[in-house]
Amino acid sequence: MTKFINLTPHVLNIHDGGTIVNVPPSGHVARIKVTRIPHRKIQGVTVWATQKGPLEGLENLVVDGDDVLVTSLAAKEEVAKAFPNNLVTSPGTLLRDQNGQPLGCDGLDA
Repeated sequence: MTKFINLTPHVLNIHDGGTIVNVPPSGHVARIKVTRIPHRKIQGVTVWATQKGPLEGLENLVVDGDDVLVTSLAAKEEVAKAFPNNLVTSPGTLLRDQNGQPLGCDGLDA
């Protein structure tokens, strides 16, 4: 049976039309360390380059081939490399209420 595995530290409230699916954190958080390196200066302003480190946080994660992995956009590419037999997604567009408070996401992005 296909299930969502949330690789973020937050509950995901996924909205799709009138349906809301709440996916609790799995306890595994996909993390990519990003290092900023000075690239150059333009009119006294530093322009930074980013260098990604290795994928961390999923060392003991066990998944079935039909599980859908939900991770941050920043980690999605590396998670997909680590789990090539799974659909790897990230939360869709952030939805907010009339006061600007987050409600969840609009579906998932492949």
